[in-house]
Amino acid sequence: MDRTWRWARNSAVFLSFLAFFSQSCFEKALAEGFATVDFSILLAFHPQMARYDFSVKRFLLPELNLSDPNQIKKIQDAKNGVVSNPRHLESEKTRLSSFYLSSEESDKKLIQIFEEIDGVLSELSKERGNAAILDRSFLAPPAPFPGLSTPAAVVDCSSADLFSQMLNFDFSVPENFSGPPGQNERMRQGIEARFQDSFKKYTSLNPAFRSLVMNSRGRLFLTGGEDLTAGALSKIFESHGIRLEIRIRLLQLISQL
Repeated sequence: MDRTWRWARNSAVFLSFLAFFSQSCFEKALAEGFATVDFSILLAFHPQMARYDFSVKRFLLPELNLSDPNQIKKIQDAKNGVVSNPRHLESEKTRLSSFYLSSEESDKKLIQIFEEIDGVLSELSKERGNAAILDRSFLAPPAPFPGLSTPAAVVDCSSADLFSQMLNFDFSVPENFSGPPGQNERMRQGIEARFQDSFKKYTSLNPAFRSLVMNSRGRLFLTGGEDLTAGALSKIFESHGIRLEIRIRLLQLISQL
């Protein structure tokens, strides 16, 4: 209810803003001094979010090996205990500490990510004469927040490291591979298809990033109509050492969202 009210409030603020300008004046302002970004995309695809578990709103410990099925099962069991035993929520949340940063540490890390994104947007704004940057996700209707009451079926630990896998994806065809004519090209196409499938799965399983923005920000202007989302994300990827071939593919796919 509170988030629905907040969305309604944000919508009212935006409509009041629109009413302040005539349609022609607003369009002129957009053309001359405004840019836009989708903050939800910048947040969801920030490299450090590869370890963020939306279902419990905490970051996985960096030393965990999520490619280990046994490790995944242990994490899944701990999370299912939180979901199935709400009466013992505090004790169950303590069990998660073996796999996750604390809520306080996770919140601090999120704030650092917000600040980094804001810094990149500030740089882009200055490059454009201190243009105001409008967040296109600001008015997104609040999706159900996947907190601790999320059904166990929705909590898929095997996808928790999907983004991390994409950031370290290997596109190379084995050097010693030999096959009939055209087989190498078909293999390359298959590798590309697997990467795209991982991208689609990640975006479909993580609709929560819009809720996270809606519940954490509450700002209309972030720092005019040029869309700076790709440019901002490219800067973030580069600063975190993401390989060029990964950056290019992710930005191409994100542009289609």
